[in-house]
Amino acid sequence: MPARVNQHVSIIRTNIRTNTKLYYKFLYCYLCLKRTKEALLSFDADGTRKAITKGNLEKLVLPLPSYTEQTQIGDFIGLVNDKIDLNNQMNSTLEQIAQTLFKRWFIDFEFPDENGNPYKSREGKEYRMTVLINC
Repeated sequence: MPARVNQHVSIIRTNIRTNTKLYYKFLYCYLCLKRTKEALLSFDADGTRKAITKGNLEKLVLPLPSYTEQTQIGDFIGLVNDKIDLNNQMNSTLEQIAQTLFKRWFIDFEFPDENGNPYKSREGKEYRMTVLINC
């Protein structure tokens, strides 16, 4: 979410006086929800620029399950996010490998022959033609 503060930065903490326990990963997950972002960004500031004020943050209602449920939710979503990050890294690596193979095989003509030797590097050697399909 883009930072929308007007010369101030707010730190969100639980209200210590109410003895309410709030798990930080649960709070993070809640603040990352699309509807929460939309609610925060919909607050209308009196100025010409949108800003989230301390008063706006105080109006935000946070559903608060038990601390045990918060830890289960926060930890589970954290694990899912970690898995998504890992999958994105793997996709990036596989895409780089595919691009390298494409360049090597189809631009540099170094695709492997039946023995795994690079095609272009065999220049000057005898090639054997084989019939793939009998018509």
